[in-house]
Amino acid sequence: MSKIIPSPVLDAYGLVAESIERVESGLINETWFVTTRENLRYVIQRLHSAIPRDVNSKIELVTQRLVSQNVTTPSLLPTSSGEIFFETAGSQFRVLTFIAGTSFHVISDPNQAFEAGTLLAKFHGALNSVDHSGVLSNATVHNLQHHLTRLRLALEEHNGHQKILEISEIAEDIFANAEELPNVEIGEPQAVHGDPKISNFLFDDAGRGVCMVDLDTVSLMPIAWELGDAFRSWCNPSGEDTDDTRFSLEIFEAGLQGYASKIGIPFSARDVENIVPAIQSIYIELAARFCADALYESYFAWDPKKFSTHADHNIVRARGQLGAARDLVIQRSKACGLARAVFASNAGR
Repeated sequence: MSKIIPSPVLDAYGLVAESIERVESGLINETWFVTTRENLRYVIQRLHSAIPRDVNSKIELVTQRLVSQNVTTPSLLPTSSGEIFFETAGSQFRVLTFIAGTSFHVISDPNQAFEAGTLLAKFHGALNSVDHSGVLSNATVHNLQHHLTRLRLALEEHNGHQKILEISEIAEDIFANAEELPNVEIGEPQAVHGDPKISNFLFDDAGRGVCMVDLDTVSLMPIAWELGDAFRSWCNPSGEDTDDTRFSLEIFEAGLQGYASKIGIPFSARDVENIVPAIQSIYIELAARFCADALYESYFAWDPKKFSTHADHNIVRARGQLGAARDLVIQRSKACGLARAVFASNAGR
């Protein structure tokens, strides 16, 4: 990946950069913070080739809706000619307004989980009851059988990989866990963020939630998968770059309370019962994705400062998801009870 922004991109937006800071934390898109001579800050991104080409049109419409509902959000900056993205050297770039705040890779305390829950609920509420036909597509990312099939294919296609024995052992663990997953009774699709991991939330210096970022994944999806993906991220206080992981009931309860306190969408008893099974399923799904990419080495970015190879990073990630899943299984009864109690106490508010 390039370390610099091609000069035609800055020219297209009429930006004269005083300073440029590359953001190292993104897993997919390359991102930079740019400060201009006028001391204005922007976010510039080079989109990964896997991102659909019409994504910026979707983001523009979604952010307009969020703004109309008084929900803070970054917005697309048009080029000097009025376009919402710019293409050069075979890559698509975009510029977004900068929202002050700090993102985190892990949740450090229950209050942070509560704040994330309120932000996610407000986000869902703002996009509720809007006709999204022709704007948002149905998400396909949460398809466990697809990811398991892709993992099997990766094992076949890369059976000469230097890490194949280690990866094969992890894969067998993934397949075994998949056989034991509880059923998730998904409901009707609705507008969701699509990737509500904790690093896609910004917080101010006082710890209050500011907004959600990285809106490429906004789509139509059953709420079970959205909440399952949120809590699998929030409730693992060790993060994704270690295999020493667990599931925190304390963080889970706080996140549930935040979400339930601001919920602005219809939410049924079935939705409550689906939360924990969805978390467990997505842990296994993500483990399968990391495990497959340990062989393909083509999708997730990796950290060469911490790991020797792309495969080594994804091996640790896959093991970490499995570890958190195992801990959730041990505490599954308590987690289900917490979900019922929190939503029952917030009913009618």
